[in-house]
Amino acid sequence: MKTLATVSDGSGNAPDLYANPAALHSELRAIRRLDKAIARSRNTHGKENHSKRRDRKYAKRQRAYDNAAHIRNDHHHQATAQIAKRGGTVKVETLNVVGMKHNRRLARAISDAGMSEFVRQLEYKCAWHGAGFVRLDRWYPSSKTCNRCGAVKQSLLLSERTYRCNRCGFECDRDENAARNIQAYTGHSEPARHRNEFPRPARSAGGEMDVETCKPHRREACARSVKRLPDSQPPCSVIAPDCGRLA
Repeated sequence: MKTLATVSDGSGNAPDLYANPAALHSELRAIRRLDKAIARSRNTHGKENHSKRRDRKYAKRQRAYDNAAHIRNDHHHQATAQIAKRGGTVKVETLNVVGMKHNRRLARAISDAGMSEFVRQLEYKCAWHGAGFVRLDRWYPSSKTCNRCGAVKQSLLLSERTYRCNRCGFECDRDENAARNIQAYTGHSEPARHRNEFPRPARSAGGEMDVETCKPHRREACARSVKRLPDSQPPCSVIAPDCGRLA
């Protein structure tokens, strides 16, 4: 989470990057040290016994959390004000933040970014300055779509920070490519595009495997595993596991 927001105006110039302050990450060392001191005090003197020194440590820990919240809030206000004052129409991507927090390695970094508060401030500040505000469809594949030819990747790993199109060979930063697609978003639920469909490549020892065709093979396997009902039984709806891609 190095970049909180990537802003593209569609002019072809390099996008503006708003860094993530990572306010909580900068205070974690002090918070952990205070937690250990509080735990030693509770184990030594008993958690039921009142201690003024322990109360001071509680207050110091709370100040560290407040300092992180103030740094994050100040950064959000400055960034959203700069974006809203540009005018025009601001288009933002709505993400499944709750689902992203299920990744235990990214949950704290995602929570520290404060994406929901950032979008909330941006929405009402656009109304203040007379700018339009549009929320994109949550499942619009902005990161997987090539902004040059419109091809959509079947799968895009989180470790792939550079977008490479298998159809036209276009290469671009992942966030910049997504920002350009969001800027060109017209509101259609299914934009006209072509899918990258290639045969499954042979994986050599030590080489990287192309993940383009992993999900289609899973769809075919799920389709073959669905059991057909006899003709004598009445029709019903069968809810199968979601085998599609995760945007």
